[in-house]
Amino acid sequence: GKDLTFQLQTADGKVARHFVVNDQRIRSASGTVAEPAFAIVFRDAAFGFDTLQAKNKQLAFMKGIQDKDIQIKGNPALVIWFQGLVKYLKPRKKTA
Repeated sequence: GKDLTFQLQTADGKVARHFVVNDQRIRSASGTVAEPAFAIVFRDAAFGFDTLQAKNKQLAFMKGIQDKDIQIKGNPALVIWFQGLVKYLKPRKKTA
């Protein structure tokens, strides 16, 4: 398995979360880390949320990158690995 740290953040850096993958487990915390394996930078928080919640996430990512609404920093191969995981993300169930 892969052991690495990656982060998702907004272009202005005001919203950021990093994820640590270790021994097939993942934990996350708010804020950035000094040298993530890769970072995905979204234009803003709403755009990032919409992209991660899109029905066709891969298409949403590709369009975002093409339109420069998403920037990739670091290893692009790892971003492709991450995109493979994104399809397993489920929206949080709304609590009544």
